[in-house]
Amino acid sequence: MRDVRGIERFGTVDILVNNAMAARVGVPLEEITDEDLELAFRTGPMASVYFMRACFPHLKGGGRVINLRSGSEIQGLVGYGAYVSAKAAVGGLTRTAAREWGAHDITVNAICPFALSEGAKSYFDTRPDELDAALSGLSLRRTGDAEADIGRAAVFLAGPDASFITGCSIMVDGGGSFLG
Repeated sequence: MRDVRGIERFGTVDILVNNAMAARVGVPLEEITDEDLELAFRTGPMASVYFMRACFPHLKGGGRVINLRSGSEIQGLVGYGAYVSAKAAVGGLTRTAAREWGAHDITVNAICPFALSEGAKSYFDTRPDELDAALSGLSLRRTGDAEADIGRAAVFLAGPDASFITGCSIMVDGGGSFLG
């Protein structure tokens, strides 16, 4: 682990949540650049692998990994080619790690959220028509709350009630993914 301040302070890692990712969106597939792909993959699945490898020794014996994916993988959103590809890679990583790390009593799951996080709010503030379109495709017709909806799903996956759940992706998206 390059930065060991967390280990020095707490002595271990019990739960790893891979959430951050950067990607350029609104770009047709034929116009995606190598830089667009590199950004999405470097900050998404590659960063997740790096953190997972660094935390692996500390997670043995009951640790939890929660990766953030996206329902856009199922929907195949127009203009999101780099983002969707990277999130799909996180899905494969999640399933593989669940199989490999189960022997070490580590569960690895994913959440596919749709919530009005700070990042999503900034994005949709400049694209209100896209938010309206997204909401019309949701069964519940509203955005989720990052803390109350997505956070509670993460707390469940990190807790003892989910100790026999691994390799799964939980759709926490208001019913949008299955509509795609």
